[in-house]
Amino acid sequence: MATLREYQFDSQADRTLLAELCRTVDRLREVQAELRRTGLMVEGSRGQPRPNPLLAVEGALRRDVLAHTRALRLTSLEV
Repeated sequence: MATLREYQFDSQADRTLLAELCRTVDRLREVQAELRRTGLMVEGSRGQPRPNPLLAVEGALRRDVLAHTRALRLTSLEV
């Protein structure tokens, strides 16, 4: 809610984008929690260690958060 006190979102498009940003941040936090639980490396189909596929998801979500933040011209968002 600090974001709503600090910034003004006049258009419906900005409010929609803000809602999407919030959903994306929530999902990013879920993915990060799962990565902490399962680790950065997981067992592959043949038992070999391989990077956790959630790392790619985390990267994509981070890029989405950055894009939404830039589109809304936010400067002090903490994730």
